[in-house]
Amino acid sequence: MRSSAFAVLVLLLAASAGLAADKPLAKRLQDSDPDVRSAAVKEVRGDPSLKGIRLILPLLADKDAYVRDYTWNTLCGVKNEEWILWMAGAIRTDRRPQVRISGAEVLGRRGKAAALPALEALLGDRELRVRVAAAASLRNFKGSEQAKAILVKGLADPRPEVRAAALESWSRIDAKGAVPKLMAALKDEDEGVRCAALRSLRYGSKDLAVDAGTYAMLEGGWRMRAQAIENSRWLRDRRVMEGLIQGLRKATRARIREDLFQALRDLTGLEIPATVGDWEAWWKQNGDGWREEGRIPRPSEDEHASGVSRYYGIPIRSDRVVFLLDGSGSMRGKMAYNDDRTKMDVARKELLRVLDELGESIRFNVIVFHTKPDAFRPSLVAADSRTRKKVETFVRKKTGRGRTNLYDAIELALADDDADTIFVLSDGAPSEGRYQFRSRIRHHVRLINRRRKIVVHTIAFGGKDVNREFLEKLARENGGVHVVHRK
Repeated sequence: MRSSAFAVLVLLLAASAGLAADKPLAKRLQDSDPDVRSAAVKEVRGDPSLKGIRLILPLLADKDAYVRDYTWNTLCGVKNEEWILWMAGAIRTDRRPQVRISGAEVLGRRGKAAALPALEALLGDRELRVRVAAAASLRNFKGSEQAKAILVKGLADPRPEVRAAALESWSRIDAKGAVPKLMAALKDEDEGVRCAALRSLRYGSKDLAVDAGTYAMLEGGWRMRAQAIENSRWLRDRRVMEGLIQGLRKATRARIREDLFQALRDLTGLEIPATVGDWEAWWKQNGDGWREEGRIPRPSEDEHASGVSRYYGIPIRSDRVVFLLDGSGSMRGKMAYNDDRTKMDVARKELLRVLDELGESIRFNVIVFHTKPDAFRPSLVAADSRTRKKVETFVRKKTGRGRTNLYDAIELALADDDADTIFVLSDGAPSEGRYQFRSRIRHHVRLINRRRKIVVHTIAFGGKDVNREFLEKLARENGGVHVVHRK
């Protein structure tokens, strides 16, 4: 009986799919079923036409994340300049912000001159996200004087997010020509903009980047110091080495101290203990032998003997941390076929263990993400005994439900002005949120984090559905470590 009922169900589903396919394209693009809408977009992708593009463009603001991203991906493939010209006009006048945001990205994808007037208009849009997307998209117009002229508006924008994106785009268009703009931006009132300028400066002038980075290492805020440390691995200059060692005396934030020690290890190949005096003594004795193009060999020592607390094997080198915990429905599943513990039980236990081990020296927050992100507190809080009891109650209520909204959770964590490190634990692929496609999530996290300088570590939490390559790239692109946990 059960097999017969299943066969009937299959026939009914096949019939409904056939009926949907028989509907005109416009009707299928408005169907209540997101699978039908995405299938209709796929049809346009397979046989593109201006009519099809006109019909799918509104789906950039579809209520379903997959449909939005699949539409975006399809429109990014348009090469016909006449069609791009039509899209430019339609996007710039559309009333829906999400169409203008994603549309700005689409217009910048091919670097076609036909898109420039629309991007210029979008750079003056009332919505911040639209202006950021337009400024960032102009980076693809390499060598274009017209694009640089448009970016002047972005550099004067009152919001630092736009100014930072405009600086980076100008540097991509003309690395050497951008140097005067970048030097001026090093005095911007916003530290994130100064970080963007310092990062881009390394492409246009190594000497100026070294000088600016050395100054930032000693006198800048923690984000500028983080950027200068990041630059040091690219620049590999004696002055940079000296700046790193001098910076150890200035660093008070735990993560910056560890970043400095790790950069010195990377640039020398040595495992000298994480003490200022030892590095100063080594440089005084061996600095003349250090070469920009190579390293001085020495047997490695075990840096892990220091007893640093770990979260799934990743050392916690910060005292300002946000833990992102996957709370989607799949976390109700078992850890393994012979292990009755749910993934949520195991993840909860490890999180509470590490918070107890770190003690009151840490400021932290926990964000459990499912269909929407759910934060324990609006911002970081001290891990005193009373707070740890409250967070235990908070996470014990999370049993696993809904879809996997990874992007919105990361964006929420990146917005915390006090945080400098994020741990992301997930057991599956993103299936909800502002962006669902992994490439789009990575792009937008990078775009935000170039101003924020927050390290993002990732833990792929068992299961065959987890996208380990995506999580590994997400960590690598944001200065973090990626691990896989299967037990």
